[in-house]
Amino acid sequence: MTVELGRRRLPLSEVLAFAPGALVELPQRADDELSLHASNRPIGTGSAVKVGEQFGLRVTKISPPRARAEAMFE
Repeated sequence: MTVELGRRRLPLSEVLAFAPGALVELPQRADDELSLHASNRPIGTGSAVKVGEQFGLRVTKISPPRARAEAMFE
């Protein structure tokens, strides 16, 4: 399972120039829904929440069970 914060295309030269502390700006706003993926296929959405000192995802929409199962075994 992965949670996608956003996507952005960058030239390889910019990626190779990354160093610790580099920031990558994403086109999404901080309060936009995040995408939940299984095996690189979207299965739901949710919002980021803080759980103690860690982050979590509060699921707001989820695919039907069959679609989730298919995503896991492809």
